[in-house]
Amino acid sequence: RLGDQFYKEAIEHCRSYNSRLCAERSVRLPFLDSQTGVAQNNCYIWMEKRHRGPGLAPGQLYTYPARCWRKKRRLHPPEDPKLRLLEIKPEVELPLKKDGFTSESTTLEALLRGEGVEKKVDAREEESMQEIQ
Repeated sequence: RLGDQFYKEAIEHCRSYNSRLCAERSVRLPFLDSQTGVAQNNCYIWMEKRHRGPGLAPGQLYTYPARCWRKKRRLHPPEDPKLRLLEIKPEVELPLKKDGFTSESTTLEALLRGEGVEKKVDAREEESMQEIQ
């Protein structure tokens, strides 16, 4: 019938347009969507013409195979014992660095030791605080 042929051509044009659009977008991926603020990644929901099969139900033109299910990667919570950072033992002394700062001077190492990061007060600020009191 003429209507079915027109419909099949329209579907084919839509498919070719969508495949061109996806090909253009996949070159630019990943990108940050300006309206939603979500990082867009490539998706694999699109089927090719070679995957298309005849319709099985009445009124169904095409069927497509189901995608294989893949388990998503899980981000393990930090309390997972397998993923804990090696604890720094206090009896181990780290040598001075080349620039003269001790290992206690870096924020990262302080955080790894479990210490709170506090802003160090300069000697001048400390003196001015004593003068005020």
